[in-house]
This record gives sequence, C-alpha cells and structure tokens, in this order.
Amino acid sequence: MQEEFSGGGQLFVGGLEAATTARTSNPLGITMIVDCRHDETRGRNRSTVELPPLPFGMLFHKIPSTDLSYKLDEWKLRESYQPVIDHLAAGGRVLIHCVNGKHRSSQTCCCMISPFFESPQDAMDWVWSLRGLTQFSSLPGSLYG
Repeated sequence: MQEEFSGGGQLFVGGLEAATTARTSNPLGITMIVDCRHDETRGRNRSTVELPPLPFGMLFHKIPSTDLSYKLDEWKLRESYQPVIDHLAAGGRVLIHCVNGKHRSSQTCCCMISPFFESPQDAMDWVWSLRGLTQFSSLPGSLYG
C-alpha cells in the first residue's frame, strides 16, 4: 500500500520482504523505516529474521506494539507516531512494516492516520481499500480508551 500526504510525503505498508528491500536496493526511495513487530513474538517464527543494516542516512523508528487486546493510551500513541508524521509532512517516504505486512503494520497505520479521518472505522476502510489483504480482526471496537 502507498499513499501520498500533504507535504509530498509517502506512506508504504509491508512486511519483512519490503523492509529487506528498502534496506538493500531501496527502489522506492524509502527514507524512514518504522518497525512495528510485536516485541513479545520476536523470539519466535519469522520475527527472528535478521534484517540487513540500515543504509547511511535512512531513519529508523520503533513503534511500541501489543496484541491490541486492551484500550490504547491516545497520548502515548501520538507521542510515538509524531516523528513519523513529522517526517511525512517534510516529504519523507516512510515504510511501516511488521512480519507479514497484513496485521500489525496496517493496524499501526490506521492508528497513526485515524485523527485525519472522521472515525477510526473510516481510516480502516481507507487502508483496506488500498491494501485488501489487510486483516483487522484483532482491532478492538474503539482504538482509544
């Protein structure tokens, strides 16, 4: 999924393969990688995949991730997402990735962009319209507590 924001920034969502490509050949010109893999699953399955080192000048940001089974603290989310939003506003090209690119990365994208929509559901519908393999089954009814 890719979308352009005011200021010329572009947002991409993907999995480990997208993150590896951005760190090696970088055909999309990614300038910031946002890792939202679940911290507690890092020792299992594909989460243990070692990614290539970041190229010189590429920014890295880790978004705290959970299983989203509890209500999220809106202010902590905004604080965590602000560097990404600022980078997009400055014209940056941001890749948000998890392991497979269909759950946590899309959910993180929705949480980050939901203030720009009338409702969290509108943000989810927009992301799903651009990235149909997205699965929102673990999102709670309300993103913010």
